[in-house]
Amino acid sequence: MPDVFWLGEMSLQPGEFQDGLHELDLRSEWIQEAHQLGDLLEIPIQAAYRWPEEPAAAHRLLHFCCQALQTGDLDVLLLAAGETSAVLASPRAVGRWNLLPRANLSARFSYPPGSPPEDFLPALALQMAAAEIDAEAVGLASAPSGEPFPLAPAFPAAAWLETDANLPAGLNRLCAAVEAQSAAFGLLFSPGLASVVEPV
Repeated sequence: MPDVFWLGEMSLQPGEFQDGLHELDLRSEWIQEAHQLGDLLEIPIQAAYRWPEEPAAAHRLLHFCCQALQTGDLDVLLLAAGETSAVLASPRAVGRWNLLPRANLSARFSYPPGSPPEDFLPALALQMAAAEIDAEAVGLASAPSGEPFPLAPAFPAAAWLETDANLPAGLNRLCAAVEAQSAAFGLLFSPGLASVVEPV
């Protein structure tokens, strides 16, 4: 599966947006779309779309954004909520503009949303094994706006990160933790959906 790269976190606070662009070596014209979850600060990007902030819907939007980046329909986009955003880029954009990827959203999975953890976690581990991802190498997990649940025995080495209020914040925390801890993999959960994050 083609890569989708996490470049970092950018603040949407007035006066901080341009600083964030500079820190990530980005130009505003390279950001083709901004996807805003719920009510938040204005983003100075021409193509900005607003979506509901419900966790599963936000995670599904993340999967759609990853698909658009993988297929080459988009090169750089923001996924934003509250006062922060996650910056995602395609491999083409990283190569063309010499950007520095910090984590890789390498795989996406879905399962029945109402399934209890003891049912969907073993099935998810099997799906990951079919994609040649070692479930025992998953070291971190995050469930923005959700409650942690037991991850063993399907993911025996995984530990929960602090819960964030929204999906972009949770994605940023998980990607930064995977990068900092050199964890082999991290998992981002919401009802019915899971995303795999790995270091670059």
